Amino acid sequence: TWSSGPTTSTYTTSSAGIYTVTGTDGNNCADTKTVSLVVNALPVVTAVSSSSAICSGKSATLTASSSSQGVSFLWSEGSTSPFITVNTPNTYSVTVTDTISGCQGVDVVIVTQNTNTPNVDAGIDTTLNCLITSILLNATSNTANANFLWSNNTSTASTTVTTPNTYSVTVTDPSNGCTASDEVVVLSK
Repeated sequence: TWSSGPTTSTYTTSSAGIYTVTGTDGNNCADTKTVSLVVNALPVVTAVSSSSAICSGKSATLTASSSSQGVSFLWSEGSTSPFITVNTPNTYSVTVTDTISGCQGVDVVIVTQNTNTPNVDAGIDTTLNCLITSILLNATSNTANANFLWSNNTSTASTTVTTPNTYSVTVTDPSNGCTASDEVVVLSK
């Protein structure tokens, strides 16, 4: 018989405490044993992402931390570091294990693909000649408040060039950091 009432040979509980069981044989001989049950707290884990939505070709850093001491980390992709870098949209979980008790805590981070990518058009290819010695290149984008950066370090939608070359322009969407690029070729006759 258990001190808490059950008369079965086994007793299941998740509550910490001291439990006493008394067993009696057919001769009415009794023996009493005491068991002390300790319930270890689950380790607390928090996982966060540097970005909840990543742009195509970009990455995010996932960071796990725990207020519990003496824990190990295991990410769903296999890494045992508290920090991982991911470049694929997915649901990532991290399991923290108390290295003494073996108790585990889990947290999840969801990384999505940013579908609001900017667009850019560097314009049509053009030619310099003895009469046309400079050309104004005009890039366009439908992205609101887009930031432009040309390969000649001009940071506006337009740039004036005087030498033949392939010029690229990169547009950054300030709302999410995603980029797009295009090129225009300036020839010489």
